[in-house]
Amino acid sequence: MSCKSCGGCFTAKKSTTNTKSHTQHHRFLALLRLASKQEPGLGHDHVIPTITAELSLGLYSSQVALLSAYEQLSLEDFIDLARLCWEYGIQGSLVAWAWEYYKKDAAPWLACLQETGTAKPTKQQIELWDSLDSQAEMHEMFNGLGAGRVGRV
Repeated sequence: MSCKSCGGCFTAKKSTTNTKSHTQHHRFLALLRLASKQEPGLGHDHVIPTITAELSLGLYSSQVALLSAYEQLSLEDFIDLARLCWEYGIQGSLVAWAWEYYKKDAAPWLACLQETGTAKPTKQQIELWDSLDSQAEMHEMFNGLGAGRVGRV
């Protein structure tokens, strides 16, 4: 595990449970709609960083991952990535670990999250979920955190 995926430094020690309130959900979706209505390159001074802050839960390495993904993807694709991460519960440390899993390449990460078939996750999604859950378990074990504290997909 690299230093960038650790949840210790640069954090506000927020709880990263996967439960979202109805208000949080609508607020986040409103941010995504606002970002999608703006012209590319203009007016994203606060919207994209706010989306990044919401998904990263204040974790520096996850903020860097999301902002790097923003640079690699079109605005529409970044918004889709953010929406899918929100829907799948990929927040906080899980964002940084997903970024590392895809070797800092946003396109395959987005493609994996976009894959839909039946109601069951695809093979690639299951492999990602397993990797994220394993990272979370190791992080909790080696940092003396309770099970589930980092969150799961």
